[in-house]
Formats: sequence, C-alpha cells, structure tokens
Amino acid sequence: MNRFSNLAVLGVIGVALLAPLAVFAQTIQPLQDSYVIPGNPSNYGAGTSLYVGSAGSQGLVQFDLTTLPAGLTASQVQHATLTLFANQVSVPGTVNIDTANSSWTEAGVNGTNAPAAGSAVAISISVAADQFITVDATAAVQGWIASPASNNGFIVIANGSTSVQFDSKEATNTSHPAFLSLVLTASGSGGATGATGATGATGATGANGATGATGANGTAGATGATGANGAAGATGANGATGATGANGTGGATGATGANGATGSNGATGATGANGPAGATGPTGANGTAGLNGTNGATGAAGTGTITLQTVRSIPTSAGFPAGETYTGFEQGLNSSALTSPGCGAVNSTACAYSVIPPSCSTISNLQVHTIGSIGQTITWGIVTGAPGSLPGTTAGLSCSAQTTTSTFSCNSGASTLSATGGGTLSLQFNLSATQATLLAFYATVDCH
Repeated sequence: MNRFSNLAVLGVIGVALLAPLAVFAQTIQPLQDSYVIPGNPSNYGAGTSLYVGSAGSQGLVQFDLTTLPAGLTASQVQHATLTLFANQVSVPGTVNIDTANSSWTEAGVNGTNAPAAGSAVAISISVAADQFITVDATAAVQGWIASPASNNGFIVIANGSTSVQFDSKEATNTSHPAFLSLVLTASGSGGATGATGATGATGATGANGATGATGANGTAGATGATGANGAAGATGANGATGATGANGTGGATGATGANGATGSNGATGATGANGPAGATGPTGANGTAGLNGTNGATGAAGTGTITLQTVRSIPTSAGFPAGETYTGFEQGLNSSALTSPGCGAVNSTACAYSVIPPSCSTISNLQVHTIGSIGQTITWGIVTGAPGSLPGTTAGLSCSAQTTTSTFSCNSGASTLSATGGGTLSLQFNLSATQATLLAFYATVDCH
C-alpha cells in the first residue's frame, strides 16, 4: 500500500466513525495489468510501465473482487475509486477510462486479441507527470459485484496525441501501482461498529524535491588603477632622397619628302548621232497543218527481277508457341515497313497480306536472315493466295535451319513458285519450341 492509499483509507475510516451505519473501507491491489499496441502480437505483461497513447497503445488493469467480504452485494458498495500514478508524460493531454468488454490474461494479451472498450468510467481526464489521477468507479464495481463474470477490468485509452506512462504492479522505481479503494457498508442495520483495522505499512519514500534556486552572484570588486603608459621611443631620421638623373637628348626629325606632280586628265570623246529606225515589215500568212504520223510498233516486254522484302522484330511477350504456323507479315515492294502483329489459329486474327505485282509470274530465291540466337529450329516459307483473298496455309520455297548462332541465314535454293495472274503473298514461319527470346529477321524474295 502506498502513501496516497494510506491517506485515502484513514480519511474513509474517519468518516466511518462519524456515520450512523457500520461503514468500512478496503483497498485492493491489481490482480493483473499490461498494455497492448493494436495490431502488434507482442505481449508486454511483464513491463514496469503501462504505456498509453504511444503508437496507439492502451493500458489494461484488473482487480480481484473475490477478496471482498463473502456475500457482499452491489448495494453495499457506497463508493469506489480507481487511482493510477503517471510516472512520465511525453505528450500532455487527456485519457478516457472504460471497462474492458472481454476477458484477457496478463501473460497472453497482445494487440491482436485485446479487449475493446465497454462502458465509460471517466472521460477526458487530464494527466501530469509524477502525479496521481483518481476517478469514480462506483458504477463499474457495483456491476461486477452483481455479475462477477463481467469483471474484465479497466482499459485506459489516450485522446488525440496524448502519450503517458503509468506505473504497473511490476514497477520497482516509484512503486505506485494502480489500486482500487472501496467504501462498504456492513449487511443489516444498526450493527456495532467493527474495530479499526491495523494501519497499513508505510509507503516508499517519495521522490526528492526539486533543487533550490541558485543564489545571487556577489558584487564585482573594484577595478584596479591603470598603470602608467611607457615612454614612446624616438622616431628615427629619414634618409636623404637620391638625385634624379638627367634626360637624354632626342634624335633629330628627318625631312619630309616632296609630293609628286598630278598628271592632267585626258579629253572626253564626242557622242555619235543615232541612226534612223527602219520600217516594220508586213506579217506573213499562217502555213497549213501537217498530217499526224502513224504510231510505232510496241516494243517487246523487258525482263528483270523485282525484289520484295520484309523486316520484323518480334518481342518475347508475343508468346509464339511451338508447332503453330503464322502468316500475315505484311510485305511491301522494296520496303522494310512491317505493321501487322501477326495472325493465325492461336490468336484468331485475320492475316494481313500484300499483293503480288501483276508483272510477276514466278517467285523464287527466298532468303531469310536472323539477328540473335533463340536456340531452336525455324522453318520459313512463302504462302500465296488468289487475287483479293487471304494467303493459303501451304508454304512454298521453304528453308529450315537452327538459329543457334548469333546470325543465321537460309535460302530456298533453285525452287520456284508460280504466281501467274497476280494474287496475295505472305511470309510464314514455324517454331520448333516456344519462343523464349526476342526474334528479329529480314527476308527477301525475287519476283520475275
């Protein structure tokens, strides 16, 4: 029992001696106490302080009411107070004290299983460092006497940014754990006043008082006399200034030469007279138009080769799987433009294609060059279709090789593919395994 609780008990006993009923007081120490940080699974039941407010922490304290006289009823609880000692206040403010709404244990409670606030006991209680706070807890205690199973103790919650530490029952420095003081009436009416209980043990010695103010400074001593200045030394004589040397004589200026005589201007020649204008001759008559000549014969069709080409860079994200054939890689006449993202059975996208020039009757010499190794075999081919239709699925002019080096080329050889009457043209390739790296290639085919 501490100093404050001793005074509370003595005061209550004094009131009891004057009251007409049999009244006595009892003080109860905590059964268990702890604090929790919401969401934090750590247990702080062995801590010497109950942290309230820091990181949202909340204090818990519970008292064993079975130590009260047997058969005590709620109506016999005349008054009950809860007292806490604040050993440190990091951020001043206020706290609320409520009943806890569920059971807990000192060794097992944490921020994930802690009880929540139940009924309000006291709200907006100011806290100050090294001070006790005492609140009326009569209603809460009466409720617990009436229904012992509802005694889950008190929960202390900070308001706003308030941050305070209260002594726990494990505190060994200030040794001021929470306590519950009760004023009780004996059962029955007019019974004799019981004997005064023994005085509790003397509480621990209070903290040392503040250090006294520093005494005033003594008056300053008189300033000593200033010593005489020493005599100034004599100034030395200035040395004589040396004589200035004579200026040398200037050389004689040479004579200016005479200007040469200006020659005379020649005489201007006379302007000749203009001759008379000749007469304008008469306009001649228009001649008759000549007959048109006959058209010359059409020359024979020239021979030559048109090269079609395509350039493509397919990222890994395109995800071309093994065993699938794709067409629709657009080709332009002598152009590296390539705008189609590909087509085929997997993505159900229509194939883009280019038109075979009408002058082409035969397609040959498929060449494909890849840049970079993707470590697998690719089969390339040319796919054609009728004019205005999509290319077919059967490839001609095929070539196949492994792309296991940094560069790779294949050539269809001497084979040719008929393209009489024009039509559509597209490049086709078939991977031997799922594409795992970037695929970049350049392809050409000759059109005759």
